[in-house]
Amino acid sequence: MFCFSFGQKNTNKIKVYVKLEIDDTCFRKQKFFSEEEQGIIFNNQCKSGDSFLFKKTSTSDTICITKLKKYKISSSAKIKEIEKKWRKDKFTEVQQKNKREGRLTLPYHTFDKNYIFETYLIEKISDDKFVVYPVIWRGQNVKQ
Repeated sequence: MFCFSFGQKNTNKIKVYVKLEIDDTCFRKQKFFSEEEQGIIFNNQCKSGDSFLFKKTSTSDTICITKLKKYKISSSAKIKEIEKKWRKDKFTEVQQKNKREGRLTLPYHTFDKNYIFETYLIEKISDDKFVVYPVIWRGQNVKQ
């Protein structure tokens, strides 16, 4: 039995900031530690379905709220728009580069949000502080 694994690092990821929005009426837990995934799971905006993992090996930053305006927060709709544009503009370019470098060309769906985005979740923890978590998107069906 043989198993081949091909990995690619994307150093040109698009940095996005997502605001954590906890909904007290949500039917599911929105922030909890998962022993199985070894980190904190954030189920953002109960209805949107966006889910993120902050690995316990990662480091978060607690920052003064006056600095929040320096972070451009993206909505789910904006992220979908950016992803659609990336797929249109970059997919063929990445595939051609892979061919030139003798790498395996990959199916369209393997370029998930974790390949395209460097994602940070912002959580306001008090009137004067917020936390920035480097996170990965969950449910992308591609192992990182």
